Amino acid sequence: MCCPDLDSRAGSSGRSRPRPWRNSCFCAAVASPRASSSTGSPLPAASYEAIYRDIKQDVQVCSITGGTDIVSCFGLGCPLLPVYPGEIQCRGLAMSVDVFDEDGHPLRGEPGELVCTAPFPSMPLGFWNDHDGRLFRAAYFERYPNVWHHSDHALITEHDGLVILGRSDAMLKPGGVRIGTGELYSALAGMGEVLESLAVGQRFA
Repeated sequence: MCCPDLDSRAGSSGRSRPRPWRNSCFCAAVASPRASSSTGSPLPAASYEAIYRDIKQDVQVCSITGGTDIVSCFGLGCPLLPVYPGEIQCRGLAMSVDVFDEDGHPLRGEPGELVCTAPFPSMPLGFWNDHDGRLFRAAYFERYPNVWHHSDHALITEHDGLVILGRSDAMLKPGGVRIGTGELYSALAGMGEVLESLAVGQRFA
């Protein structure tokens, strides 16, 4: 979504950007602002590269991640930091964001579970009509005690940025190997002959 009177920022969903140079509305949104944000799904590296190559070089392309449930961002852009294609630039202020392995140990450079290890200003206190808090705790705190588990598969890069690989509750495990749907979409986004794609799990008897 963009406003014609807003000349500093524009935003859209990641799914509108796999072929940004074919989307005239998106091209118009990026051509004017100083920063352009993307959310809703991981923004593949190919989209960053296409924006800088084909549309505009002096724009801050920033993918963001968070949710309506937290009314905030766990990861977002920063105008003081460099942009690396395929990476969210930094973790949010007042957000103790980390990536854990299955046993709750922090990971660097390896895929794991996106978590927030401390309360944050916009953290919800519970669900409507969940009087004993059971559903709320099951949704966010069941996997790791007293740690917010966001159900995103992610990694923290060598630049201290974030890469969101997809929903961990939609993780594919062919042959026991965990693959995020975002990893598949990123690979396919660079193939000109693929217009749209959808990753689904299939069980074989």
